[in-house]
Amino acid sequence: MARLTKPGVRYDMPAAYGPTQLPDTSSYSHIVSVAIPFVSEREAVAALVPHYFEVPENPVVTVTHQQLCGVDYLAGRQYNVVAVTAGVVYRGPNETINAPVHLALWENDANSIVAGREFLGNPKLFAHIPDAVPHGTGVSFHCREYEGLLLSGRTFDMQPLEGERLQKAAAGVARTPTLGWKYIPAPGGGVDADYPVRVETELELAAMAIGQGEVTWGDPAWEAAPISARIIKRLRQLPIVEYKRAVTLSGPARLCRGAAARLPWVDQA
Repeated sequence: MARLTKPGVRYDMPAAYGPTQLPDTSSYSHIVSVAIPFVSEREAVAALVPHYFEVPENPVVTVTHQQLCGVDYLAGRQYNVVAVTAGVVYRGPNETINAPVHLALWENDANSIVAGREFLGNPKLFAHIPDAVPHGTGVSFHCREYEGLLLSGRTFDMQPLEGERLQKAAAGVARTPTLGWKYIPAPGGGVDADYPVRVETELELAAMAIGQGEVTWGDPAWEAAPISARIIKRLRQLPIVEYKRAVTLSGPARLCRGAAARLPWVDQA
């Protein structure tokens, strides 16, 4: 029988229906992002980070809520994201990258989960994630698996950036990398894929504000959140040494899917 796939051509499951329909660059007409970072302790964070990456002495963990609107490959639909990342360092044979890596990532659309987990190696899980709710000088948000509360966050005393400060911030977020770990288990044990990945995103910053924020972890029983309960139990153990400035930002964005790269690695263990 003839092969259903051609060498060098990208396919997504189920592969029998032809090459991928996902574009090399995915566009979002508008995103709204709320980030609440805090300083934690190296040993606690390192226990959750793949060995491909170094954890700095005073690692910054960030809890982020995002509303991704006007998604091209979803025919203009929206989906929401809650992510927990840690700032790490990749030291490869050819380059050094300082960037966040996902410790956990929840989304409320199955198609976006498959697209990012299968190809990019992001640790995506499904959850109920409503839009962030404005209140006073900030917003609040939460994330649930079934009836189990996974986490919530809120910002307050947010002050908008204007003029040169906004322009400087825009330059800093125009194109940013994120590190990932592509891990696919193999039938019968072992792995089919296990390597670090770099993904890049672009943002045309339209508005930004800075202020205060705080995160509250849930404590769901396994029956309430059978997939994510053990994840939240571990994240609850991360010490919050101090909060850093919370950030909200918005504007059109792009995911540079075609620029995603498998990072070279020489195991030094």
